[in-house]
Amino acid sequence: MLDSLRDFVRESHLYRVPDQIRFSPMLDQVVVGIEALEDAVRNLASRPSTVANDALEAKKAGGAIRRIYQYEIARIFSEDITPDALKERELVRRLEIVGMAIGEAADAIADGAMKR
Repeated sequence: MLDSLRDFVRESHLYRVPDQIRFSPMLDQVVVGIEALEDAVRNLASRPSTVANDALEAKKAGGAIRRIYQYEIARIFSEDITPDALKERELVRRLEIVGMAIGEAADAIADGAMKR
């Protein structure tokens, strides 16, 4: 997850994509997902009954990232395919990978909480 976020930042700088505000909705959900995972880890030992809800919140954020990704890809491909469009596609794909990692981490922590 962190590697993909690092790659997103590096590539967004390298590609110099105009109008990077378009990534805000996806990044907002990344923050929600990471905060939910952080809560789940923090509560694992002290409040295990809340871990499932925290993991579910993270899983929902991962799903939201995937949906936003699909809409962004549809938008990109509905316009002329330019070098900037291809750059945008690469960047939204990076964020989708982060969303998948959030979902996988949420599943893992939920499984761990159930086995505990």
